[in-house]
Amino acid sequence: MFLAYGERAGYPYDFRVLSLENGMATMGSPRSAQVPVMKFLHAAFPELAGKDVQDPAMMAAQDELVQKQSRAAELVQRHPEVQSVRWVLDERWYASAALNRVIVAATLAEAKHSEPQQATPKSAMVAGASGGVCRDPYRPDIGSDPYPAFRRLREEAPRYCNKEYDFRAVSRVSEV
Repeated sequence: MFLAYGERAGYPYDFRVLSLENGMATMGSPRSAQVPVMKFLHAAFPELAGKDVQDPAMMAAQDELVQKQSRAAELVQRHPEVQSVRWVLDERWYASAALNRVIVAATLAEAKHSEPQQATPKSAMVAGASGGVCRDPYRPDIGSDPYPAFRRLREEAPRYCNKEYDFRAVSRVSEV
Protein backbone atom coordinates (compact mmCIF):
# COMPACT_ATOMS: atom_id res chain seq x y z
CA MET A 1 0.00 0.00 0.00
CA PHE A 2 1.29 3.44 -0.86
CA LEU A 3 -0.16 6.87 -0.38
CA ALA A 4 1.48 10.20 -0.86
CA TYR A 5 -0.72 13.16 -0.05
CA GLY A 6 0.62 16.66 0.14
CA GLU A 7 2.98 17.85 -2.58
CA ARG A 8 0.65 16.49 -5.20
CA ALA A 9 -2.10 18.51 -3.52
CA GLY A 10 -0.03 21.72 -3.57
CA TYR A 11 1.51 21.32 -0.11
CA PRO A 12 5.30 21.29 0.51
CA TYR A 13 5.26 17.98 2.39
CA ASP A 14 4.03 14.58 1.23
CA PHE A 15 2.44 12.54 4.00
CA ARG A 16 3.44 8.99 3.08
CA VAL A 17 2.71 5.51 4.33
CA LEU A 18 6.12 4.13 5.17
CA SER A 19 4.95 0.66 6.13
CA LEU A 20 1.88 -1.41 6.86
CA GLU A 21 2.18 -4.24 9.38
CA ASN A 22 -0.56 -6.04 11.28
CA GLY A 23 -3.12 -3.41 10.39
CA MET A 24 -0.95 -0.50 11.54
CA ALA A 25 0.05 2.06 8.90
CA THR A 26 3.22 3.92 9.83
CA MET A 27 3.22 7.35 8.24
CA GLY A 28 5.90 10.00 7.94
CA SER A 29 5.25 13.35 9.58
CA PRO A 30 7.20 16.62 9.64
CA ARG A 31 6.46 17.12 13.33
CA SER A 32 6.84 15.13 16.53
CA ALA A 33 7.28 15.63 20.25
CA GLN A 34 11.01 16.15 19.59
CA VAL A 35 10.57 18.55 16.66
CA PRO A 36 8.34 21.56 17.17
CA VAL A 37 5.87 22.45 14.46
CA MET A 38 7.69 25.79 14.02
CA LYS A 39 10.78 24.01 12.72
CA PHE A 40 8.74 22.42 9.96
CA LEU A 41 6.86 25.61 9.12
CA HIS A 42 10.07 27.62 8.84
CA ALA A 43 11.64 24.93 6.62
CA ALA A 44 8.57 24.50 4.41
CA PHE A 45 7.59 28.16 4.24
CA PRO A 46 10.68 30.42 4.28
CA GLU A 47 8.44 33.49 4.21
CA LEU A 48 7.39 32.63 7.80
CA ALA A 49 10.95 32.89 9.15
CA GLY A 50 11.09 35.28 12.08
CA LYS A 51 7.32 35.45 12.52
CA ASP A 52 5.88 35.03 15.99
CA VAL A 53 3.83 31.95 16.85
CA GLN A 54 0.77 34.18 17.24
CA ASP A 55 1.25 35.89 13.85
CA PRO A 56 -1.88 35.34 11.69
CA ALA A 57 0.19 33.85 8.84
CA MET A 58 1.85 31.43 11.26
CA MET A 59 -1.50 30.46 12.77
CA ALA A 60 -2.93 29.85 9.29
CA ALA A 61 0.07 27.69 8.37
CA GLN A 62 -0.39 25.63 11.55
CA ASP A 63 -4.08 25.16 10.78
CA GLU A 64 -3.27 24.07 7.23
CA LEU A 65 -0.71 21.53 8.50
CA VAL A 66 -3.30 20.04 10.87
CA GLN A 67 -5.86 19.88 8.06
CA LYS A 68 -3.44 18.21 5.60
CA GLN A 69 -2.16 15.68 8.14
CA SER A 70 -5.70 14.84 9.28
CA ARG A 71 -6.81 14.38 5.68
CA ALA A 72 -3.85 12.08 4.95
CA ALA A 73 -4.72 9.93 7.99
CA GLU A 74 -8.36 9.85 6.94
CA LEU A 75 -7.45 8.64 3.45
CA VAL A 76 -5.17 5.92 4.81
CA GLN A 77 -7.72 4.71 7.36
CA ARG A 78 -10.20 4.11 4.54
CA HIS A 79 -8.01 1.26 3.29
CA PRO A 80 -9.51 -2.08 4.38
CA GLU A 81 -6.17 -3.38 5.71
CA VAL A 82 -5.60 -0.36 7.99
CA GLN A 83 -6.89 -0.41 11.54
CA SER A 84 -4.70 2.35 12.97
CA VAL A 85 -2.15 4.98 12.01
CA ARG A 86 1.14 5.63 13.77
CA TRP A 87 3.13 8.77 13.00
CA VAL A 88 6.93 8.90 12.92
CA LEU A 89 9.21 11.86 12.30
CA ASP A 90 10.36 12.05 8.68
CA GLU A 91 14.05 12.80 9.32
CA ARG A 92 14.92 12.28 5.67
CA TRP A 93 12.66 15.19 4.68
CA TYR A 94 14.54 17.52 7.03
CA ALA A 95 17.90 16.33 5.68
CA SER A 96 16.68 16.84 2.12
CA ALA A 97 15.20 20.27 2.86
CA ALA A 98 18.43 21.36 4.56
CA LEU A 99 20.52 20.02 1.69
CA ASN A 100 18.37 21.85 -0.85
CA ARG A 101 18.63 25.15 1.08
CA VAL A 102 22.42 24.82 1.31
CA ILE A 103 22.74 23.95 -2.39
CA VAL A 104 20.68 27.01 -3.32
CA ALA A 105 22.72 29.22 -0.96
CA ALA A 106 26.01 27.87 -2.35
CA THR A 107 24.77 28.40 -5.90
CA LEU A 108 23.75 31.99 -5.20
CA ALA A 109 27.07 32.69 -3.46
CA GLU A 110 28.93 31.26 -6.44
CA ALA A 111 26.90 33.40 -8.84
CA LYS A 112 27.94 36.55 -6.99
CA HIS A 113 31.66 35.69 -7.12
CA SER A 114 32.21 34.02 -10.45
CA GLU A 115 32.25 34.68 -14.15
CA PRO A 116 29.27 33.40 -16.12
CA GLN A 117 29.86 29.80 -17.12
CA GLN A 118 28.71 27.98 -20.18
CA ALA A 119 25.79 25.65 -19.52
CA THR A 120 26.58 21.95 -19.36
CA PRO A 121 24.89 19.76 -21.97
CA LYS A 122 22.18 17.43 -20.65
CA SER A 123 24.37 14.48 -21.54
CA ALA A 124 26.82 15.55 -18.82
CA MET A 125 24.28 15.04 -16.02
CA VAL A 126 25.64 12.52 -13.52
CA ALA A 127 23.47 9.83 -11.95
CA GLY A 128 24.35 9.28 -8.31
CA ALA A 129 23.03 5.72 -8.09
CA SER A 130 25.65 4.62 -10.58
CA GLY A 131 28.55 5.84 -8.46
CA GLY A 132 28.54 9.51 -9.42
CA VAL A 133 29.67 12.54 -7.46
CA CYS A 134 27.49 12.12 -4.39
CA ARG A 135 25.99 8.67 -4.03
CA ASP A 136 24.55 9.25 -0.53
CA PRO A 137 23.80 12.90 0.32
CA TYR A 138 22.71 11.87 3.83
CA ARG A 139 26.16 10.68 4.91
CA PRO A 140 27.22 12.36 8.18
CA ASP A 141 30.47 13.68 6.67
CA ILE A 142 28.53 15.59 4.01
CA GLY A 143 26.16 17.01 6.61
CA SER A 144 29.00 18.16 8.86
CA ASP A 145 31.01 19.77 6.02
CA PRO A 146 29.03 19.98 2.76
CA TYR A 147 31.32 22.41 0.94
CA PRO A 148 33.73 19.86 -0.63
CA ALA A 149 30.69 17.96 -1.98
CA PHE A 150 29.20 21.20 -3.32
CA ARG A 151 32.51 22.04 -5.02
CA ARG A 152 32.57 18.60 -6.68
CA LEU A 153 28.97 19.03 -7.78
CA ARG A 154 29.75 22.41 -9.37
CA GLU A 155 32.89 21.08 -11.09
CA GLU A 156 31.84 17.57 -12.09
CA ALA A 157 28.04 17.47 -12.16
CA PRO A 158 26.42 20.90 -12.31
CA ARG A 159 23.13 19.18 -13.14
CA TYR A 160 22.98 16.20 -10.86
CA CYS A 161 20.48 13.35 -10.72
CA ASN A 162 20.46 10.92 -7.81
CA LYS A 163 18.20 8.02 -8.77
CA GLU A 164 18.69 6.15 -5.49
CA TYR A 165 17.16 8.99 -3.42
CA ASP A 166 15.01 10.35 -6.27
CA PHE A 167 16.19 13.96 -6.41
CA ARG A 168 17.92 16.36 -8.75
CA ALA A 169 20.21 19.26 -7.91
CA VAL A 170 21.42 22.20 -9.96
CA SER A 171 24.67 23.51 -8.53
CA ARG A 172 25.37 26.47 -10.83
CA VAL A 173 23.16 29.41 -11.67
CA SER A 174 24.17 29.12 -15.32
CA GLU A 175 22.43 25.73 -15.42
CA VAL A 176 19.04 27.10 -14.44
